[in-house]
Amino acid sequence: MHIRNLSLIVAMNSQGVIGLDGKLPWDDIKDTKWFREKTLHQSLIMGRKTHDSIMARNGKPLDKRTSIVLSSRDWVETWPSPGTDPDGVRWARDPLEALDMAAWGWNGGGTYDAVVIGGAKVYEIFLPFVSTIHLTIVAGEHQGDTLFPGGVPGAPDWVPVSDLWNSTGFTCQTLVRAARTPG
Repeated sequence: MHIRNLSLIVAMNSQGVIGLDGKLPWDDIKDTKWFREKTLHQSLIMGRKTHDSIMARNGKPLDKRTSIVLSSRDWVETWPSPGTDPDGVRWARDPLEALDMAAWGWNGGGTYDAVVIGGAKVYEIFLPFVSTIHLTIVAGEHQGDTLFPGGVPGAPDWVPVSDLWNSTGFTCQTLVRAARTPG
């Protein structure tokens, strides 16, 4: 199996800030409907800190999605199978292993689609290979210690393909990679 569509979803402010002390630097911005719509029934690729923050907030992995954590963490002998922990989270040691796990899909049937959900190091690894970015811009000034690699995505590299979805405090839009001309 292979990944048909590799996308990325990210929330940032207008300066490209995505994190502060391993967490989002803003209060819950209510873009969970957008996040759920774009990630449901998908394989999610994330770093360990992103996984840890989801577990701290929810007490479990996100439902109806496969969580694949890219980490150098060692597998534990008590896990049900190599690379899978008791919560069903899959642990990958390198990006190719993460993509291979993602290709099997959220239910083992193979969705052929995967979404990169962070953090900064994982975004940096996969950004050259994604075809779509689901972008949330959070209004206001927010201090942070973690930036999205390359800053806020936009022209000329990324082209909007959806109307802006505006709400109080944030804006969501889907971008696709601009066509590259040989040269």
